[in-house]
Amino acid sequence: LWETYCALKLHHERGVRLLVRLPSNQKTAFYRALARSDKAVTSALVQIQAEKAQACKLADRDNIFAAIRSSVGFHDLNRAVKDQLRKWYLDTATALAERASTRLLQRLQQPPPEEVWEQWEDPAPAPAPA
Repeated sequence: LWETYCALKLHHERGVRLLVRLPSNQKTAFYRALARSDKAVTSALVQIQAEKAQACKLADRDNIFAAIRSSVGFHDLNRAVKDQLRKWYLDTATALAERASTRLLQRLQQPPPEEVWEQWEDPAPAPAPA
C-alpha cells in the first residue's frame, strides 16, 4: 500500500507511471484469462479499496492511513490506482492482441506443410469433346 501511495503521489506530482510486474506463471494465467474474458479484471478494478489494505504491523498501517488522509484521501487514491491499473490493463491487452494478430498473419503467409499438398488430389481431366 505504501509503495502504491508513493508511486501515485509521484505520478501526480511528476508524471511518474505505475509499473505492474507479474511473475511469469501469473503472467501466463493473466493472458489466458484475458483471452477468455475481461470480466475478472474489470471486477477486480471495481473492488479496489485502499482503506481495506493490511500491513504487517498495525502501527505501519495507521501511519500510512494517516498520510493518505492528510494528503490525497482514500477516494482519490482509489481512483488513481484504478486509473493506473486500467491503463496498464488496456496497454497489456492491446499488446497481447497485436502479438496474436502478428503471429496469425505470419502463419497465414507461410506455405502449408508438405503433407497438406500430398492429400490434395488433382481434379480428373475433363472429357474430350466428341
